[in-house]
Formats: sequence, structure tokens, C-alpha cells
Amino acid sequence: MSPLTNVVAVLLLLLAPLIVAAAPVVPHNSWWGEYFPNTTLSGSPVLSRYDSDVSFRWGSGSPGSRVPADNFSARWTSRQQFSAGFYTFNITSDDGVRLYVDDKLVLDSWQPMHGSTSVKRYLTAGEHTVVLEYFEATDIAQVQLEWYLLSGGAVPK
Repeated sequence: MSPLTNVVAVLLLLLAPLIVAAAPVVPHNSWWGEYFPNTTLSGSPVLSRYDSDVSFRWGSGSPGSRVPADNFSARWTSRQQFSAGFYTFNITSDDGVRLYVDDKLVLDSWQPMHGSTSVKRYLTAGEHTVVLEYFEATDIAQVQLEWYLLSGGAVPK
């Protein structure tokens, strides 16, 4: 190997973790979806893509050809603009979900379930990071996240 080849090889080894770990810039009000071939969000995603919203009914299918129809998980991340006020976050899913707002776990229902669950939170005006994690065990695969402004106003005491 030439000295230049050695330098390039060393630089690639040093920079590889930074290149792999770099998160994409998510456009405002879009969702960065990461899909895993297990129910624990572990390892590297087998599918990553931008999704316009989190509203999926895969039925007995899957999000993509590299994602199994059963026993998979997904994580969606977005920066969303909110007015100040109290919000209800509604999640309909089959199976487990966890919801984070600004890195704070606000809803934890990480078990096989069917139906809807909700949580109420006060948000200040401005952008907030919303993360939804989901796992599909067996049978029907679906997940939907919606939120509604209940009332605006001053910060609660």
C-alpha cells in the first residue's frame, strides 16, 4: 500500500462511525421512519424513509419488502410546529406504542394491544420533536397518530 492509501484507509476508519450515525435532516412536518426486523427497535433499520404522516394500515402485510409482516418495529421522528395549549395525542394501534415529546416519554403502552390510547399534554408555542415507536407482534399491523388542540392559553401552574 502507498502512504496515501494508508492515510485514506485510516481516515475512513475514523470517519465511518460519524457517517453511519449521522441522522438525516427531517423536513418540517415530515416524519423520518426507521423500520426494524424485530420487535425491539434493535440493530440497524432495514428500511428508512420519509413518511408524510403516521397513518398506516398494513393489514397482514408489511411496510416494505425487507420488513417482515409480523414481529417488526418502527420509529418515526418529526419536528412539528405547535401553538401554545393543551393537546390530546391519540394513537390507534395493533400492537405496542411509545410516544415521546421533546425526548420525554409521555405515553408507554409497549405490549400487544388492540385499539386506541391517548394522553393529554401542555405544549408551549414553537417547534417540538415528536417520536412515535411501534411494534407489531402478529396478525393485523396498523398504527395511527393524531393530535388535537383542546385549549390554548397560559402555561399551567
